[in-house]
Amino acid sequence: MRKVIKGRVYNTATSKLIGSSKTHELYKNTKGAYFLYSYSAKVKRIAPLTDEEAQAWANKNLNMKEYEAEFENMGEIESDLVTRERVNLTLDIKILANLRKLSAEKHIAMGRMVDKAVMAMYGEEFEKLSKNGESSD
Repeated sequence: MRKVIKGRVYNTATSKLIGSSKTHELYKNTKGAYFLYSYSAKVKRIAPLTDEEAQAWANKNLNMKEYEAEFENMGEIESDLVTRERVNLTLDIKILANLRKLSAEKHIAMGRMVDKAVMAMYGEEFEKLSKNGESSD
């Protein structure tokens, strides 16, 4: 099922299934937004969820392994919000597709993966920039 709500696409065919109960399935779309797909004999609907709502639903409805696979790093990610800034980047479509796949497989946020890649390539230069910036203050 596919539905656009407030400009966001929610599609069960292209999203990651986190877990399910008797009449609900929790998904995470390719942009990282959670949604609940509810179904019965008569009604099928999609409802967007906040991260907190998705975590609460999962805590109540999923087994420990399913829950931990998705949410074990949630507290770590929330603490990052103080030191992180959202930016828009243009990436090669193949790189982005593979980054999304790897992020889902490794359960590591794409932003963290980009951080690690940049530091692996330019870490020494970043340290020099930091030292130069500290001495000029």
